[in-house]
Amino acid sequence: VILSDCDAICNIDLTDMINSHIENNADVTVAVKNINLTRESAQKNIIIKSDDNNNLCDLIIRPGNYEGYADININIWAISRRYLKSAVLDSAAHGYTSFSHDILAKNIGKHIFKVYKFDGYFANVTSMEEYFMCNMEILNKDVRNQIFNVKNRPILTKVRNSAPSKYGSNAQVKNSLIADGCTIEGMVENSVLFRGVKVGKDTIVKNAILFQDTYLGENAFLNYVISDKNTVVRDRVMLSGSVSHPYYIEKGKML
Repeated sequence: VILSDCDAICNIDLTDMINSHIENNADVTVAVKNINLTRESAQKNIIIKSDDNNNLCDLIIRPGNYEGYADININIWAISRRYLKSAVLDSAAHGYTSFSHDILAKNIGKHIFKVYKFDGYFANVTSMEEYFMCNMEILNKDVRNQIFNVKNRPILTKVRNSAPSKYGSNAQVKNSLIADGCTIEGMVENSVLFRGVKVGKDTIVKNAILFQDTYLGENAFLNYVISDKNTVVRDRVMLSGSVSHPYYIEKGKML
């Protein structure tokens, strides 16, 4: 059985992880990624320590004073069905609620716990700030290739056939991802535009994520903005957030 959180962003070969789990006759295999932690980011993660044979040796759960490189749990686990059933029944009987605290930490050395080391791109989206930064990282070609251009592991989405995006004679676009069906009459820089976005004449868009069918009027200015679907920003409106606090426009809202 594979368990995974919904906020883990990566393109991982689960077949290889499952094969490793079976070959090791493991009860639980934990996927980990080696990253450089700050004190702030360490408090959001579970540090996994293992030996040379990839046996899980220790868990440090959201430490308050750790910084430096460490293997972190990326919240993807392979679990044998037999062990999972036993763990669920035991947790129900004892009132356990945490997989890390009550299952892994309390049973290290008693069962076969292995780690699976993942070396591709990984991000964990638990806040608006992290969502914004993850999208900005996708503008990096190397990051983009690790997610979307992995052989035999394509990322699929719902198809909505649209005409190619149209760029006006005065349009300027730098370092941005622009989907089909957009109309660009102004300037777009360091931004991600979903399908059907309209950027009006002399409008400037920087460091923004504009969802499907966002409409921007003329002479508007957006910087560090996340716009949900079907929003409208009228002429001459100026909106600006920051890296740590991007300005968010609710779905269907008109400003």
